[in-house]
Amino acid sequence: MPSRVAAPYNISVLLVTAALLLQNAAALAQSAPPSELREGLLALRDGQLVVACERLESAARLAPSNAVVWASLAQAYRQSQRHADAVKAAREAERLAPGDPAIQHALAMFYAAEGEPVKAAKFEQKYAASAKADEDAMARAANLYLQGGDAEHAVEAAHAAQARGDRPALHNLLGAAYEAGGHRQQAIFELREAVRLDPGTEEFAFDLAQELLRAEDFAGAAASLEAASKRFPASPQISLALGVAYYGLRRFPEATQAFVKTIDRAPEVEQPYVFLGKMLDQAGSELPRIQAKFEAFHQRDPSNYLGSFLLAKALLLTGGAPERVQALLRESIARKADFWETHAELGDLLARRKDYAAGADELRQAAALNPGEASIHFRLARLYDRLNQPGKAQAERALHQKLTAASKPGMDTRTP
Repeated sequence: MPSRVAAPYNISVLLVTAALLLQNAAALAQSAPPSELREGLLALRDGQLVVACERLESAARLAPSNAVVWASLAQAYRQSQRHADAVKAAREAERLAPGDPAIQHALAMFYAAEGEPVKAAKFEQKYAASAKADEDAMARAANLYLQGGDAEHAVEAAHAAQARGDRPALHNLLGAAYEAGGHRQQAIFELREAVRLDPGTEEFAFDLAQELLRAEDFAGAAASLEAASKRFPASPQISLALGVAYYGLRRFPEATQAFVKTIDRAPEVEQPYVFLGKMLDQAGSELPRIQAKFEAFHQRDPSNYLGSFLLAKALLLTGGAPERVQALLRESIARKADFWETHAELGDLLARRKDYAAGADELRQAAALNPGEASIHFRLARLYDRLNQPGKAQAERALHQKLTAASKPGMDTRTP
C-alpha cells in the first residue's frame, strides 16, 4: 500500500531541531548556551558531523539537564553511525523530559530513523495527544504502527485521528490498518469510503481495487476500476489492476487490451508481460501484437530472464524457428536458473524435437524447483513412456493425480 495522510518520517535534522528550538526557546534561554547548541545544529545541517558532535557535546556538558540538547545530540550521533551513543543520548532526553511533547516528537523521529517503528509510534502517539501536536500527528503514529506490523494499535491510532477530523485520507489509512489486521470487510468499507469522498485521488481508487483483488472479488474490482479508468485514463497502475480483474473473470480479450495499454504507458513494468504470458493460448488475433511487445521487452533489457522466456513462449505459438526458441530458453536459464517454468518449456521443446532424455532432465529440474506443480509430473510421465521406463511413468502419473486432487481450483493472479 502507498503511504497515507502523513508518511512516516523522512528524517530531516533541520526540521527536527527547528521544531525543538521553536517549542523550547524559553528553556534554551535559561538553561543552555544558545551558541553551542545552534552551532552544533548548523554543523549537523551542513553535514559537518565531527563539528556537530563536538559542539553538542559541549552544550551537554554546560547544560546537562536540558533535554533538547540530548535529543539533538542523539541525532548527531545517529548521523555519525555511533549507534550506542545515539540511543544513550535519546534515553537521556526521555529521562529528562518524559512528558514534553517536543521531545516525544523528536524521539519518534529518532526511533523511526533507527528502524524501530513501533517504538517511534508510541512516542508520536503521546505527542499527538498533546495540545502542541499538528493535525497529522496521530495519522503518522498509525502509519508507524503499520510499518512495525502492529495492526491493532494502528487501527486504534487511525480511529483517534479520524475522531479529530474526518478526511478521505483517514478512511484510506483505516482501511490499511484493518487489512493489516486481517479484517477484510472493514478494510473494503473504509477504502470504499475514501474513494466515495475523494474520487479524484488515484491512490485511493487503486488501494480499493487491490483490496478487492485480494478478496478475489474480481467483478467488484472490475466495476470499481472501470469507473476509475475514466477518471485516470493514462494511469498504468489502474489499467494493470483492471487487467488482473478481467483475467480473474476469464475475460481474456479485455484483459489483453488492459495489459497492452499498461505496457504502452509503462513499458518498464514487468507484471503486464507476465500476465500476457499466462494467457497466450487465449490471445487469438492479438498474439502477433503481444509477440511484438515481448520482442521489444527483450531488446530493451536483454539481461532480463523474463524477456527471453516470454518471447520464446510466443514464438512457440507463432511458428518461430525451434533453434531460436531453444536459444532463448537457454539464455533465460543462464540469467535465472531457478525459474521452473523455463526448464519446463525447454523440456517440452526438447521432447518435441525427440530429444526425450534431455527433455526429461529439464522437466525433472522444473519439478525439483516447484514440486507442487502437477502438470510437470504429467509431462514427465509421457516422456518416461517414450523412454520405455514404465515404472517411472506410473510413479509420475500417481503423483500428478495426487497433486491435482489436492490443488484448489481458481485463477492464478500472482506474478513471479
